[in-house]
Amino acid sequence: MNIRKATQKDFEAIELLYREADLIAYELLPSFFKHPSEFTRSRDELGKQIGDHLTEVFVAEDERGIVGLSVTVMQKTPTAFEGFVERKFAELVDLVVSTQARREGIATVLISHAENWAKQSGAESIDLTVVEGNSGAEILYQKSGYIARSHRMWKKLT
Repeated sequence: MNIRKATQKDFEAIELLYREADLIAYELLPSFFKHPSEFTRSRDELGKQIGDHLTEVFVAEDERGIVGLSVTVMQKTPTAFEGFVERKFAELVDLVVSTQARREGIATVLISHAENWAKQSGAESIDLTVVEGNSGAEILYQKSGYIARSHRMWKKLT
C-alpha cells in the first residue's frame, strides 16, 4: 500500500469513495444527510482542497487502485468567544476507506499521515467528528488515542 498526496487525476476514484461514505452517513442519519443519489461532489471543490496550503488530502493506493482517503484542514480557535483557549489545531474532516478494503489497517495508516502533516504544519492537536451510530469509527479513533471532548446534540422541531 502506498500513501500519497491526492491529485486532480484522482477525482473519479475519490468520488466513488465519497459515494460509499455518503451512503453510510445517510443510512445512519437520514434526517441529516441526503442520499448520495440526490447530489454530486464538485471537482472544483476537490481542486480547491488539493490546492489549499491549509488542507491536505492523502489517498491510500494498492493493486486495487485508490482504496482510502483522508482530508485534514488546519484551523485556529474561533474568536467569537473570548473564553476559549487559543490554539492552532487540525481537523480530520474526512476519513474514508472502501468497504472492500476495510479492516486492513488502511484507516490507521491514513490517520498517522494526517497527524504527521498536522504536526508539521504547527497543529497542537487534531479534532474530528464521528456521526452518531458509527461505532466502528468510534472504536478506530479510540484505539488511535482519540478521546471524547464533547457530545453534540440536536432536536428536530418539526
